[in-house]
Amino acid sequence: MTTPQSTSAAPYTPTTNTDPREASLNTSNTAIAAIITEANTTRTTRA
Repeated sequence: MTTPQSTSAAPYTPTTNTDPREASLNTSNTAIAAIITEANTTRTTRA
C-alpha cells in the first residue's frame, strides 16, 4: 500500500458493520490514524 507522505490523509471513518472482527479493525485503524496524524504534526513542526 503506497501512501503519499506529503499529503495528510482524510480522517478515518469506521464502517457500520456488526461483525466484531470489523469493529476490532476499526478500533485499531482509528488508533493507527491518530498515531500517524500525531507523527505528521510532529514532523511538520520539527521541519
